[in-house]
Amino acid sequence: MDLVKSDESAMQEIAYLNVFSLSIPNYFIEMDDINAQAAIQYGYIEPKDSLESKQESDEFYLTVIPYAKTAFAETMVDSGKVDLSALNLRTAINLALILEDFSAEKENPVTEMVNGIPTIKNSFLGRLGSYLVYYQMAVYETEDTFYQLLTWCMQNDQGKHKEEMNMMIASFEIK
Repeated sequence: MDLVKSDESAMQEIAYLNVFSLSIPNYFIEMDDINAQAAIQYGYIEPKDSLESKQESDEFYLTVIPYAKTAFAETMVDSGKVDLSALNLRTAINLALILEDFSAEKENPVTEMVNGIPTIKNSFLGRLGSYLVYYQMAVYETEDTFYQLLTWCMQNDQGKHKEEMNMMIASFEIK
């Protein structure tokens, strides 16, 4: 699917029901095949110039997955501990299972406040087949739900999209 980017710096606000909102790049389109658990899933795919056909296309994605704390606690077989660190670790383990050459920026990230919400942020690198991928993740904690915001792109385009990733993470708000 080819899309035409307009002003790359422009963002648009989207909302999920009356639960949360965040800003995404205005050239993102809604997708339905990234992750069946995602409350929202958006992305952008643009083939590189045909002269550079040996390089991957510019791909950039976002998902937000809500996890009810009670359901999440049931999946924590070892300790039953439900917190931001546990969800960060679970994400790192899941990514390490599907990615080769996996690494996490922070082994033990600290909780910080983003728009008044306790949050853990982390970045991950890995290889999926021949694709080198860069991920930024934030997990937000409310009284009864975790919200995992995951953005990713090809490592070659990390510099191009990192600011937009940071803007999406910083814009997440509970309604």
